[in-house]
Amino acid sequence: MRIVLHTSHADTTFLATPDISEILETLLKQEGYADKPRSQANEAYVAQFNKSHLALPPTRNVAIVACMDARIDPAKILGLEEGDAHVIRNAGGMVTFKDADLQDKLKKELHSTADHIAFLSIAKLEDSVRDDVDFLKSSPLLFKDVPVSGWLYDVKTGKLNRIV
Repeated sequence: MRIVLHTSHADTTFLATPDISEILETLLKQEGYADKPRSQANEAYVAQFNKSHLALPPTRNVAIVACMDARIDPAKILGLEEGDAHVIRNAGGMVTFKDADLQDKLKKELHSTADHIAFLSIAKLEDSVRDDVDFLKSSPLLFKDVPVSGWLYDVKTGKLNRIV
């Protein structure tokens, strides 16, 4: 199995992550949310669904760790279909500026302080990808012959760039 690291160039900021039940409650209260668009989309999907035969292990023997940034669709970027790969999404601290910069921005734009929060910023994304690849390669949980590579996705151009 090959593991592909995928990290996003983030130009958005998430200040808090509400409980998923809170998000679902908010969405369901929005007028029309649970009505036609989603139920019709699911009905259309069910009508053409022919994937029940797929096995749990990915057919391409690939696991992809990707940023959870909503602008990133790993399947489209890599030309994958259902069943091709395991795709693991996480928040991973993908912030490209220093904590002090973000704290100042919050003070100026939102008149709020976040001086007590460590945003786990990443000064240079390429170095972070290299560190992640090194960490995975040295993990006792992976066989030593498992190839591990690291990539950056540019949300402005759609280009995937190999780092390691």
